[in-house]
Amino acid sequence: MIQQKGYGFMRKTKKALAALLAGVITVWALSSSAVFAASPLPTPVKSYHFENGQGDLILNGNPAIVPTQDMAAEIISNRLILPRVLTKDTVLPTKLDGSDITWTSSDKSVIAENGKITAPATGMSDVITLTAKISFKNQIESKEFHVQVLGQDGKSILGYTRQPDKSTVYDIRIADSLHLGYSEDDKTFEPLNHNYGILFAKADYSVNTVQGETKLLKGPYIFRMKDSGFDIIATRTDLKGNPDAPGKILFFTSEDLINYTEVGMLTLDSAESEITGLSCEYDAAAGNYRIGWVGADGTEFYRTTSNFKTLSNMTEGPIFKANYAVGMVTADENADLTDPASWAKSGYAWMHSGSVEGEYGPGHNSFLIDEYGNVYNVYHAMFLNDNLRDASVRLVHFRADGSPILDMTAEEEILPANKTVRATVTVNASQEQKTFTLTEAAKLTDAKVVEDVKHQLEIPNANDIRGNITLPMELSASDGSGAAATITWATTNATIVDVNAEGSEPAGVVNRQAKDAHVTLTATIKSGKASGTKTFDLLVKAKANVEEKTAYLFGHFTGEGIDEEQIYFASSKDGNFWTDLNDRKPVLKSEIGMKGVRDPYIIRSHEGDKFYMLATDLSVRLQGWSNATSRGSRNLVIWESTDLVNWSEPWLSEVAVLGAGNAWAPEAIYDESTGEYVVFWASIVAGEAKNAKGEEQQRIFYSKTRDFRNFTPAQLYIARQKEDGSYTHIIDTTIIKAKGKYYRASADGQITIEESDSILGEWKRLFNLRELFNDNWKLDGNQVEGPEFFKYNKDDQKVETWGLLVDQYRSGEGYLPLLTTDISDATGEKWRMLNKDAGEYSFDQLKKRHGTILPITEKEYNAIMSKWGR
Repeated sequence: MIQQKGYGFMRKTKKALAALLAGVITVWALSSSAVFAASPLPTPVKSYHFENGQGDLILNGNPAIVPTQDMAAEIISNRLILPRVLTKDTVLPTKLDGSDITWTSSDKSVIAENGKITAPATGMSDVITLTAKISFKNQIESKEFHVQVLGQDGKSILGYTRQPDKSTVYDIRIADSLHLGYSEDDKTFEPLNHNYGILFAKADYSVNTVQGETKLLKGPYIFRMKDSGFDIIATRTDLKGNPDAPGKILFFTSEDLINYTEVGMLTLDSAESEITGLSCEYDAAAGNYRIGWVGADGTEFYRTTSNFKTLSNMTEGPIFKANYAVGMVTADENADLTDPASWAKSGYAWMHSGSVEGEYGPGHNSFLIDEYGNVYNVYHAMFLNDNLRDASVRLVHFRADGSPILDMTAEEEILPANKTVRATVTVNASQEQKTFTLTEAAKLTDAKVVEDVKHQLEIPNANDIRGNITLPMELSASDGSGAAATITWATTNATIVDVNAEGSEPAGVVNRQAKDAHVTLTATIKSGKASGTKTFDLLVKAKANVEEKTAYLFGHFTGEGIDEEQIYFASSKDGNFWTDLNDRKPVLKSEIGMKGVRDPYIIRSHEGDKFYMLATDLSVRLQGWSNATSRGSRNLVIWESTDLVNWSEPWLSEVAVLGAGNAWAPEAIYDESTGEYVVFWASIVAGEAKNAKGEEQQRIFYSKTRDFRNFTPAQLYIARQKEDGSYTHIIDTTIIKAKGKYYRASADGQITIEESDSILGEWKRLFNLRELFNDNWKLDGNQVEGPEFFKYNKDDQKVETWGLLVDQYRSGEGYLPLLTTDISDATGEKWRMLNKDAGEYSFDQLKKRHGTILPITEKEYNAIMSKWGR
């Protein structure tokens, strides 16, 4: 008897089975003595089958709350899904959630309009168009499906693993592999190939390079692809049954269940949790596959994919949560609220998908009351229908009967129809009615605007000024009304702090002296006829005396695992041989924003004695890749320090334009012409810069700042547009000044080097790295990314030398260093690629992902090593 441990169940045509069973003569064999009594089969985890005996109909959701009257049919339509292949036992539903469903078929001889299915005698039917007409009261929705019906000769294949025969040497290695069973009636299965495994997990030769380390295949699940063929997913363990690749699964493809191709390991859970109970179904309506599994604590999860390369964010539960809705229960104000009988449930949803345009699946709501007595509804919802739930807040309005309106938008609040309110007042049985016309709240008075702007106006680090400062000339009131105040500045020492703009150089230039100096600034704030003042006492630090650079600091992240998307440091004395610091643990962590950081960039201030660290606000482990560019953070995470050892708490600065889905790989460079830092990063903006397939592409944007808290509005910096008007990605731009010119390297399909006389001026393309190194495939854009310029210290190279690191992301080998004495050299004669095998560089044990190399002084190096040198 076969003892089942994990399985996937599959129906096949007689022709396909004939090919499979043809192996009985050669490779395969049937064992009639080993019959698997497979009735009843346990229901696979996350099968998504429609219940109540209605065949294999897949229902994408929970038993629903009864929908609102105006959206019912549409919501029910969204919940109705059919699999691509039907069988003679499939029953099409005629009712769902109070609606009536009728069917129209393009081939009534196979699928009648009453839902009855007559399967062809053999093979598979042609593609049939089924149209479901969903009627709910006076509403009608239609939904179209394209299906095929399996012939009556279709049989079943069972994929499983079995218990090992302990009397047989090595049988555990055979037992935990994919076995196939065959059934004529879906009840009794005969094992194929003498109950011997046919598909095994490959040995791991990274551990034992000679014999390899044996791996076992567990819990296989077979499923049909949408076009043709089959896929198999399974978990992998060591010989003791312990997961050796937590969070990952094996992935195979097969055209006929005879020949198999191992695609590799697929990551489902970047937190590397144990995975069991695998399943996968094709969602024909959504056009993607849904991979489901059970975590170590029993929680069910799923991810969706259309190509098994890019997966959606990991989502808890087996359902599509856009079917969430907000219901309502009410009780009399004098009732016992602890008594369930006091509460009455309404018969429809008060908020649902589409109640507010662009919001899907509202739920988990609560109410709060502000200090003015306004009631707000706080709830979760998905935006752009992408399975990522966010918090939303909306003002609650009330009807004449006291019932709440939860979905009125700010735009609807001021519509004429909503401005008129009729109140009925009853006194001693006598009623009186009065009509009120609501008006918008009055704008702030001039005096209030002045006070508002005065409260906003700040100068960061006023008691420790080490560089130019931001002195705004105008600020808007914080109420969003558009009211603003002008600001003029006065200084007690114009030599030290200049409050006047000069040409392109904004006001706020600071000239540090030989000693610390106190300067008072006075801001005069005016709005209309009102005015006010605010003073700032500044301590301008003495001019810095920066020593010669003799060492290097490398700030980076390491991967997508726990704590790997944080800040790590490494040090070097020569720029080529590195030592991991802080016991290879993060030196800084971000618990704000997305609670993870990548691509850190450290910049030394123009004056030399202050440092800023910028990083991408992103945790792929927590957020996933699928939403990172469309629903990611528009913020940068920023720290500051005066010694590279003691760092401030991080803060978020929103820099990306509205509509941007991300702000990635930030860097900064000082612009001597304006006394500002130019900060640049990559963003995808919804609806803009699309490629030929209509997909939005990354572009580089920039903003200016002096304090890394106040930023000018973002502007487009670099875009790669083709002659046909379509765009390609550009990301990971790095800029350095060398020999009076500016050079930048960007990942735009290749690593392209450009040259300019000014940061924001015209740039000239020089070459890409593959061209420069004689078509060297190791430097192709499909192999490397994340370029990073830095300059070698004088004591490390005989002549002035610059380094350019590129991350070998495709091979996973980490950074590859390139050296040059002339960045503009297009011949390659003044460029050199270092050789790891020849012992020319070492990045120690931690993998260095996109980061910064910063030249540092001996004093700074000693302080860093004293704190983290272990």
